[in-house]
Formats: sequence, C-alpha cells, structure tokens
Amino acid sequence: MTRDPRIPVVPAARARRGFSLVELLLAVFILAIGIISVAAIFPAGIAQQVQTKDAIYGPIVAEQAVGVLRSKLDQEDFGSFEQFGLEAGDRYQVSANSGARDPEVLSDAQGTIPGDWGWMRPSFLLPSAGGAPIAPGVPPAAITQPGPLDGAIDVFSLRHTRDLAGFGALPEQSGEDGDLFYTSDFGKYPINFFGRYPGDVIRSTDPSIPPFDQNSGGGESSVLAGIPFNRAKYAVLDPYDPYESLVNSGSSGAYDYRLDPAREGRAEPLVTITQGERSWPVGTEFPEYYWDCMFRRYQGRIQVAIFVYRPVFGGAGPRSYTVNACSGDTTSDWPSESPLPARVDFPQNFTNANGTAITIPRWYPEGIDPGDPTDDMVIQGTVPQPGENPRLLLDPYRDGWQVPGQWLLDQNGSVHRVLAGRRTAGEGPVRLSQRVPYVPRQASNGNVVDENGEFTTASGAGAVKSIWFIPPETRDGITLIPVFVAVKDL
Repeated sequence: MTRDPRIPVVPAARARRGFSLVELLLAVFILAIGIISVAAIFPAGIAQQVQTKDAIYGPIVAEQAVGVLRSKLDQEDFGSFEQFGLEAGDRYQVSANSGARDPEVLSDAQGTIPGDWGWMRPSFLLPSAGGAPIAPGVPPAAITQPGPLDGAIDVFSLRHTRDLAGFGALPEQSGEDGDLFYTSDFGKYPINFFGRYPGDVIRSTDPSIPPFDQNSGGGESSVLAGIPFNRAKYAVLDPYDPYESLVNSGSSGAYDYRLDPAREGRAEPLVTITQGERSWPVGTEFPEYYWDCMFRRYQGRIQVAIFVYRPVFGGAGPRSYTVNACSGDTTSDWPSESPLPARVDFPQNFTNANGTAITIPRWYPEGIDPGDPTDDMVIQGTVPQPGENPRLLLDPYRDGWQVPGQWLLDQNGSVHRVLAGRRTAGEGPVRLSQRVPYVPRQASNGNVVDENGEFTTASGAGAVKSIWFIPPETRDGITLIPVFVAVKDL
C-alpha cells in the first residue's frame, strides 16, 4: 500500500506533545477561582439558613412562653400601685437623704390612668459568691455549675420583698440555695434603697383593701420590691401562717379573708419561673433558644412582652446558659438591677472614651427634620463623633440596641427593628426598618403632657422615650442573638 503524498507526515514526538506549564497553571488558576466562588456561597447560605430558622422558631418560642406564663399567672394576680398607697402613675422615688419624692418617674408612668403602670421587669435570682452577685468580668470557667434556681425569675419579687422586710423564708422555699442574690427593676435607680419604698406608705383609697400593716412585731410587709401584686388576693406576711400568731398569742383573733389557706392555696404571691422553663426545646441538655419577659398594665389589662434570643458560645462548644449579674450594667447599681432585657432611656447622655459629651435624643415619628421625609427612620446622634476612635467597639448595654438586626420594644408597646446599625464608633447612622409610629395622645399612654407639663403634639405623643432589648453580648463573653419580640395580653 502506497502513502498518499497529499497527507503530511507528523513526527512521533510531536504527536505525543502534552500541555505546557503555562497552560497547566492557567487551568489550575481558573479552577481555583471556580472552587473559591462556590465555597464562598456556603457561609452565606448557612447564615441565611440560620436567619430563616430564627424567623420560623421565634414566634413559636414566644407562643410557648405565653403558654407557660398563662399556666402560672392570670389577670387577677396583678395589682396596682394605688393598692400600696401610691397615686395613679406616681411611682416617684423617695430620696434617702431628704425623704422627699424625687421627680424621676419609673417606666414613664407619669400621667397614666389610675391602676395602670408601665413596663416592669421581674426579679431575678442570681448566683452569688459570698453573698454578692458574681461581678462583671468573671471568666466562664470561674462560674460553677448553675443550681436549679440560678437565673430564675420571681415575678412579684416576693423573695426580695421578704428579704428587705426582714421576714423569714416561706415553706415553699425549703431546700433553696440560701446564697442567691435578688434583683429588682427599681434597682436601676440607686437612691431607691434597692427597690424599697422607705418610710410610711399611706393606705389606699380603695375601702376594700386592708390597711398596709406597719407593725414591726408582725403582720404585712410595708416594702414593695417590684411588680405590684393584687393585695385583695395576696399578702406578704410574717409569720406566713395566718393562724400561727393567733395560737401563740392565745387569742382567737378576727377572721381575715386574705389569710384563708383555701384561697388559691397560699397567701403569698410566689410565682417562680426557672431558667429551664424559659428555654426551648424544654427538657433538652443544651436548649437552643431562651426567653425573658416584662409586664405592664395598659387600659386595665395586663400585657406581657416576650424577648426570644439565642446564646452563642463561640469555640467553647455548647454548654448550659444562665442569666446572671454579668448580664447587667457596670454602673454602681448593677448588682440590684434586673439584668434582662436591658433598658435605655432617651435622651441618652453620656461621655465617650475621648471625653466628648454625646446626646442621643428621643425618637420622633417625623425623624430629625419634619420637612425631610428621607430621614424618618434615621436615629439622630448615632454617627461617628470627631476625634473618636472609629475602631472602638460600642458598649453592649449602653449601645447594644444599635446592632444591625436588633429587636427593640419601646414604652408605648411598639416593636422596632434595626435595619442598618453599627457595632463600632466609626459606623452609623442607625436606621430603622420602619418609621416610629404615631401613638394616640391619650391618658392611658401617659403622653397627654410632656416633661414640662405642657400638652404634647401628635409627634411628641409618639416619641420613643425608653427602649428594652437583648444585649448582643454578656459581660462574661456570651453572644446573645436577638430573635423575636412579641407583645401579648396575658
């Protein structure tokens, strides 16, 4: 067979030629770009999956929380400050020096209708060391295994009330760890004697309410340490047994309907919700979600605010979570203030690390400039300040409400979300996902008049004066991810 002369002859070496080094490197480079691009999708996908999971489970946990509260409490368990001799919406502090009432009002309750009161946090039972709560900055390794009541809440601050009054422990408290520290929502105001109303408390104008017994030899406590309970249903007594003092004195005494053991099976407003009961899923070794709560009486009805959050322990792996005083502020009154949710009042005045005075004013529905609709969702004062270190991390309690994605509750019961926030001093401003809503100018909202006693405008009535939130980090280094906030009737 003869070769066709038109077909060229190819050398054997040339026929076996492979890729050059340059071609191989170029192919590897292109492949690496593809792999990196695909890998970059996974963290974003995981983060989106976690956010979606939080969005689904947040309302579920909130409903479970409301169910727990309704199983232990009802509307009739709560009272008013009038039952303890305080005027409608008054709740003024009593100065430790002069005995005069201080004009500072708790929870913006000034001017509300009789019987109502603003948002209040329950008392917490905190782990302590030597009779004092564990101080901020203690590393997690130094905190021992939590006890069954560590981090529990005492809704009506009964333990704190009995402690301040010098009363003995209740039978229901048998077996409790005696080295627990009790907090109070009044503890934010240090001149208030850790939540105590010193001095005489006048009798309520309601004739159906028995007098506030101030007999030091026994009887009813004249100390109110937290959320007011219904005095027509409960009493804080010493001794707790309604008939013990009558037997000891040899007197038959007079029947007191408040002390009848058949009434709800107890005379004391003891309602405890443990840390485990405030977790989800309940009963698991390492629950994924937790919740805390506040209460208010609005237009005669008790409402509850549920704050759902998720603890993250970083590289330490899963472990049990307990609310403790490390979650509180670092000011002088941090041991006695209820730690969660954190609270900020506006205008917020403070001095930054450079000594510059900073003011974040109240939030108004029309924003900074009433004539500029583009700033209706911008919070004034949340911008970098001259000379401030732009890398300086913001304090999780004074400034933690500014974190992106944060859930906030204001004194009017409105829920806000932070759309664009900041974590450092160099970021900002803070922008909400929606504008501050207008609130009807009515007495039950406590906003008919402003702080100067003058009638408010429609914008002034809707001003945000106080907010509550879950801080993004505790003092002992645990990250808390706010998941959901809901307001429900109890």
